Amino acid sequence: MTQKILFVDDDDNILRSYKRLIGYEFAIDTALGGREGLELLKKEEPYAVVISDMRMPIMNGSEFLSRVHAEWPDTVRMLLTGQAEIDDAIAAVNKGQIFRFLTKPCPPDVLMPAIKAGLEQYRLVTSEKELYEKVLHSNKLLKVAKDVISKEKVKIDNLVESMPAGIIMLDKEHKITFLNRTAEHIFSLNGNGNLNGSTKTFLKDKRGFDLNALVGSFQKTNKTLWSTELNLNQVILSVKLANVIDKKSSTGDLLVFVQDVTKEKEAEKVKADFVTNVSHELRTPMTSIKNSLNIVLGGSAGQLTENQDKFLSMAMRNIDRLSRLINDVLDFSKLEAGAMDLNTSELDLETLVDGVLSTVQSQALEKNIKLLKNVTTSGLKLTADSDKIEQVLVNLMTNALKFTPESGKITVRTESVTQSSQAGKAYVKVSVIDTGTGISAKDLETLFQRFSQAEHNLSNKPDGTGLGLSISKKIVELHGGEIGVKSKLDVGSVFWFILPVKMEN
Repeated sequence: MTQKILFVDDDDNILRSYKRLIGYEFAIDTALGGREGLELLKKEEPYAVVISDMRMPIMNGSEFLSRVHAEWPDTVRMLLTGQAEIDDAIAAVNKGQIFRFLTKPCPPDVLMPAIKAGLEQYRLVTSEKELYEKVLHSNKLLKVAKDVISKEKVKIDNLVESMPAGIIMLDKEHKITFLNRTAEHIFSLNGNGNLNGSTKTFLKDKRGFDLNALVGSFQKTNKTLWSTELNLNQVILSVKLANVIDKKSSTGDLLVFVQDVTKEKEAEKVKADFVTNVSHELRTPMTSIKNSLNIVLGGSAGQLTENQDKFLSMAMRNIDRLSRLINDVLDFSKLEAGAMDLNTSELDLETLVDGVLSTVQSQALEKNIKLLKNVTTSGLKLTADSDKIEQVLVNLMTNALKFTPESGKITVRTESVTQSSQAGKAYVKVSVIDTGTGISAKDLETLFQRFSQAEHNLSNKPDGTGLGLSISKKIVELHGGEIGVKSKLDVGSVFWFILPVKMEN
């Protein structure tokens, strides 16, 4: 923005001469006398420099510039004076009312450098003022930020201290730097956790909680989060270890979360025992009913009418569905209770895929669905529980058949892959790719949760127990692998699971 200069004099001829002599280089306004000058100053944007003649009627230059100084202190003020008024001009300079005085006559080679010096002074004054205002504003913001941080710190401290889980923080040397009240309560420290080596020794020797061993096991996994369970003198602890991440990189510090889950485990055992007992009690009469229906449907008890055959076949289908439900509930109950053992052995992956395709072939023929195989791991031997992995693959294939319309296509693909977190370790990926209806983003979020079933437009109501994918997830994780899905509505889905070629104990 161009900085403006105001000349004030009671002689219009002199004002016009100033404009003519230096107006080509500066933006100049003029005012006849002090009063007109003050009115102009009030109306216009701030002037950078005001130059006034000393001798003027009504209000002399010194009085005028004194008023300018009071109301527009940033404006640079200069006084044009004759030899007789030099003492008054010097007094005005000393009082700080004017920047400098110029003696008349004042030729352009004197006036122009003075104006340039005044403009520079104005720039320095306004810049300093702006900087000062910015500093004041920054200080206010800093104070507000400090208050907010202080309040949030109190909230976080209270939250951490009152959390139902025990929290232990370890530094890079794995020394304890913090324990919350819950951790002290779980290990009966009674407020005596002094955060030195003796606390760590006390936890190991008196409570059986070996932090060094836990950290060692965690670091071997190369993961950022690891969990385990410990049974310490009839007390079951759920323990989670995590790296402290700062701006996407590890600081070297570790967080240990400890929770007493003894009561939850006891409740789970009671529930699991109940489910197992009820399921076994249901199996006996169901087996008897199914055998009886087979005899009747086979014609051994006499010829059936068309309606009798229809309704008895319907009863058989529902018995089979109920049988699958009981088996799923039993499997899920065992997996949740950690009571399912894996009978691992070396198996040929392609042979397993062929067996599953043969199992679901009849279902595919009913809907004229084409089953394809794309195996790039021919001859690969996998260490796993053959029955359990077959159960997972059958479940994924059954889901694909359910979601794929008639004349669709389902492909089973196997391939060798690597995991970035497990360098040097071999993995295999099995994918089931269908051309079905796809799954909505809403359903994808809960797909692997128990009793969760995705909506699809090939059936008016859900089919199955809603436990199949949840069971599959637990089986795969029990093998040290992971499972997932990608899907797009009206295009199809890809269900996949990844397993280590060699399982760790």
